Amino acid sequence: MAGLHFADRTAAMRRRTILRIGIAYPVWQAWPSAWARGIELAAAAGELDVVAAGADPTGVYDSSAAFRRAIATSNSIFVPAGRFVIGDVTLRSGLSLRGAGQRSELAQRLGSQYGLWCDSGSPAISDNFRDISIRSLQLRGRCEVDGFSEHQHLLNLNGVTRCLVEGVTFTAFRGDAIYLGSSNQGATERHNRDVTIRECMFDGVNHLNRNAISVIDCDGLTIDACRFERVARPDMPGAIDLEPDANPFHVVRNVRITNNRFVDIGGNVGAISLVVPARMATPSAGIVVSHNEIRGTRRAAFCLLQRGVVDKASRPRGLEISHNSVLASADRPFHIEGVHQATIEDNRFVACHRSALVGYLPPALSVTELTMIGNRFEQCGWQDSAGLRVHDVLGARFERNEWIDCGNGGPGAAAVELAAGQSASLAFESNTFSTPLGLTRFAIRRSLAHRSVGADGHFRGNRIGAGMLNQFNEAIAS
Repeated sequence: MAGLHFADRTAAMRRRTILRIGIAYPVWQAWPSAWARGIELAAAAGELDVVAAGADPTGVYDSSAAFRRAIATSNSIFVPAGRFVIGDVTLRSGLSLRGAGQRSELAQRLGSQYGLWCDSGSPAISDNFRDISIRSLQLRGRCEVDGFSEHQHLLNLNGVTRCLVEGVTFTAFRGDAIYLGSSNQGATERHNRDVTIRECMFDGVNHLNRNAISVIDCDGLTIDACRFERVARPDMPGAIDLEPDANPFHVVRNVRITNNRFVDIGGNVGAISLVVPARMATPSAGIVVSHNEIRGTRRAAFCLLQRGVVDKASRPRGLEISHNSVLASADRPFHIEGVHQATIEDNRFVACHRSALVGYLPPALSVTELTMIGNRFEQCGWQDSAGLRVHDVLGARFERNEWIDCGNGGPGAAAVELAAGQSASLAFESNTFSTPLGLTRFAIRRSLAHRSVGADGHFRGNRIGAGMLNQFNEAIAS
C-alpha cells in the first residue's frame, strides 16, 4: 500500500474493512448491549468515517494523525470495524465518537501516555469541554505485552461537563481504563461535571493495572450496568476508586454506582471505594452504591474511609449502600470509618472470609449516625470469627438484620463483636441471630477492649438461636 495514492489507499482500506465485517468479526461476537440498541455498521448521515480521513483499519499504520484530522473536521466521527492504532488523541467539545461495537478497536500505541484524552486547561467549570460522547467501540491497552504502568490510561478526562461513555469495552489497560482527573499535573485544579458511564465492559485481563475507573474530581457521576473483571494489581486500590488527592479544591459527590457486576477483583482497598485523604472544602456527599453484584474481591466489597483529623461537619456524609449482593470468595463485606450519616440497607453478604468493619483502631475516625437495616450476613467471618466487627461508632441503629452461621465455630465466634474502641447510642431492634450449623457462639460478643460511652443503648425484639450467648448488656454497662 505504500505506493498507492491517498484515494486508492483509502479505497483499499474500505475493502479490508468490509472483509473484516463479513469474516473476522461474526455478528454473535458483537458487544451485546450495543447490538440491542441497533448499532449501524457504517457511517450515518452527518458522520465522518475515519477511514476517509486516512485511518488504517488493519492496524499496520499509526492512525493518530488521521483521527486528529477527523476530529478537527467533523463533530460526528464514525469508527468502522477494524483495528486502529492511536495514541494521545485529543478530544474536544461537541464531539461524538461512535463505533460499530466491540469490533471497532482503538489500540493504544506503544509509548503513548493515553489513548484518548482532554484537559480544559482551566479550574473554571465554565471553561470545561462539553457534550462529548464515546459510544460502541473498544479501547485496548497493552498490559498483556508490556505489563503495569500506573499512569498510562486509555481514556483520560480532565475538565469535562456532560460526557457520555456508553457501550465501550476497555481491555488490557496498564493504568486506568478511565481516569476522571484534575489535570495530569499535581495540585492543579480541574473539575468534572455530569459524567455517565453506561453499559461498558472493563477487562483487566491479568490484573496488571491500577483501577478500571479512577475518580479524582467529579460532581455528578453515574456508573450503571457495567461489568468489571480481572482488574487491579495487588498494591492498587480496586475496580472503582473514588479518591481525591489531598487538595481541598477537589470535589467527589453525587455519585451513583448501580446495576454493575464485578468478578475477580484484585487491589488492596475494595471493589468499590471512597477514600478521602484529607479535609475537603466540599465534603463528599450523595454517594449511592446500589443493586450491584460482586463475586470475588481481594479486599472489601465496599470501602468508605475518611483519613486524617477532620471534624464531623467536613466528613463524607449521606452515603448509601443498598440492595447489593456480595457472594462467595469475597474478603470483607465492607469497611467504613470516619463517615457521617451512612445507610447500609437490604444487602446480602454470603461466605465472606473476614468480618465487616465499622470503624477501626486509632487513629481511625469514628463512624457517626450509622443505620443498618434489613441486611443478611450468611457464613461471614469464618477466617477471623465474626460477621460484623464494631470498633468506633457514635450513634448506630441495627434493625431487621439477619446473621446466619457467622464465625468459625471457635469459642469466640460471634455474629457481632464489639471490638477494641468505643461506642455510644447502639440500638439493636428486631434482628435475628441463628446458627443451624453451630458456627456462632455469641449473638453479640464484647471485647474487654471495647468501652461504651453512656447508657442509652438498647436491645429489643431480637431473636437469638438456642444456646447462643449475648453480651450486649454487659457492653452497655461497662
